[in-house]
Amino acid sequence: GKPAQHIPIRVSRESGAFSLSLDTDQNHRTDAEGRYQVEHLRPDRYVVRAGGGLRFEDGDGGLPAVEVSRGIDVDADEVVTGVDLHLRAAGEIEGTTVDPAGRPVGGVAIFARNEHGALLATLSPTTSEATGHFRYRGVPAGIITLSARGNGVAAKDGAAIHVRAGETSQAELVVEPGTMLLVTVEDEDGESMRATIQVFDESGRDVSAMHPESAIESMLMEGLDSKQSSLGPLPP
Repeated sequence: GKPAQHIPIRVSRESGAFSLSLDTDQNHRTDAEGRYQVEHLRPDRYVVRAGGGLRFEDGDGGLPAVEVSRGIDVDADEVVTGVDLHLRAAGEIEGTTVDPAGRPVGGVAIFARNEHGALLATLSPTTSEATGHFRYRGVPAGIITLSARGNGVAAKDGAAIHVRAGETSQAELVVEPGTMLLVTVEDEDGESMRATIQVFDESGRDVSAMHPESAIESMLMEGLDSKQSSLGPLPP
């Protein structure tokens, strides 16, 4: 296919750890020949996401669907090549977030996984309105599952949604009171230390990589050097 110009590229660690540091979470765009380059990465395993938007605008802007490439190992003083992504036309999912009684719940961050279980975005690109309504754009064709996190509430992955390019699929997510995990790691002397924390669901998928915008606010309030990790809310 033709080179895809000016496409958003996002690079993050596969561990799910979130950081405001530019050397671990980087946003770029492809050049006129569809190429991209990310420098100054620390040795680790990374995920590359292409397409969609850094924050989805009103209207799709003609951007293609998000494609994900996982398991990219970067070693010190190494150049990794051949991480190519083939972009497709996007569909979208429209729906509502409600409580168990069917009442709308607003302010809930929506997360989507593709048919391989990979998150389309670790920082949620869409949040439900006060009416519970949401619209998730930039979704690749295929089987998609949605989940959600809000202020003290969360929704498990819903039923599989079949998305078609250029079409809008419907969904409803039921949110319930969730659980917050506060994790402190100590060394052998009992002193708190910084560490990467991962939490997996019953399907073995990393749920510590899902961050609503409020996660950034909490990180700034707690301080970037906080040695306590806050994860959640997690669904029942």
